[in-house]
Amino acid sequence: MITVLARERDLPAIAELDCHISPHRLAACIREGAVYVLRETAEDDTVMGVLRFSLFWQSIPFLDLIFLRPSCRRRGFGKEMMQVWEREMLAQGYTDVMTSTQADEDAWRFYEKLGYRRAGGFFPPGQTAEEWIYRKKITLDGRESHGDCGRGENAYDGGTHESVSEKPAQN
Repeated sequence: MITVLARERDLPAIAELDCHISPHRLAACIREGAVYVLRETAEDDTVMGVLRFSLFWQSIPFLDLIFLRPSCRRRGFGKEMMQVWEREMLAQGYTDVMTSTQADEDAWRFYEKLGYRRAGGFFPPGQTAEEWIYRKKITLDGRESHGDCGRGENAYDGGTHESVSEKPAQN
């Protein structure tokens, strides 16, 4: 199996697996390079899984969805898709990634095995289970780094929303 960027002609197959957004919005995500698919080979047209992301605060890659066909689950393909996505985000200059899952779903175990750490939660309107937010500091070797307490170029200081990496003005 191989994880590659989705093509526009993949839209019908992806829409079967991702019913959380409209086909129109999904097509835009594909054009923007925000959707990856799992295939048998790069030339194969069969979509076995989908990974879709966006940018939280327009600056932090946020995994919106990962979904695999039942025949591909528990075989390491989800982990492979996540690793491809994380490597690509790192190559684009990002140092942190995020995702979320409902507290009553098992996905949190998957994310924690991949090094994601729970960063908070909230109750979205109409949702009975808490939505847990996860973050991960990505590195070249794929392991999470705790050495800088998550304070990289895109980090923020205690809710002030001022970049921690900015140097104070010289008087």
